[in-house]
Amino acid sequence: MAPASLEEALALRAEHAEATVLAGGTFVGILMNQGFLAPSAFLSLGGVAELDEIAVEDGELRLGAMVRHRAVERSDAVRRGWPALARAFSLVASPRVRNQATVGGVLADADYASDPPAMLAALNASAVLRSPRGDRAVTVGELILGHYRTCIEPDELLVEVRVPPQP
Repeated sequence: MAPASLEEALALRAEHAEATVLAGGTFVGILMNQGFLAPSAFLSLGGVAELDEIAVEDGELRLGAMVRHRAVERSDAVRRGWPALARAFSLVASPRVRNQATVGGVLADADYASDPPAMLAALNASAVLRSPRGDRAVTVGELILGHYRTCIEPDELLVEVRVPPQP
């Protein structure tokens, strides 16, 4: 499934809770190649433009779930207000991976060996989860329950990460 809007993505997620959500696909690809994941269906967020935005509103950094690691690394706004975050994203894997991996994907995967979630937690970031029931914001510490486990409900999508102003 390849929705073109967030509204359509949310409707498909609610209808197909068994589908594996696909953002950048870097981690999903690894799990599939190693035989740990065999999805019956994919819900690709690649065509949802609303999820691919970096903004600063009222001093708070807002990263859409589909923002690529490379965009965080290179964003002037992020480098000015959150230089440690830009640096953390610049150190992930290789440029090839950073050009594909997404902010939402790295959090939704809850990979214990990934650096961005730890930096986002240190910066007191929160994740916005959306479903037909509405939005809820959770801290990164509340989002990640353990290795590869999150509090994301079957009908929810991680749509945004919010990072408060830094001193």
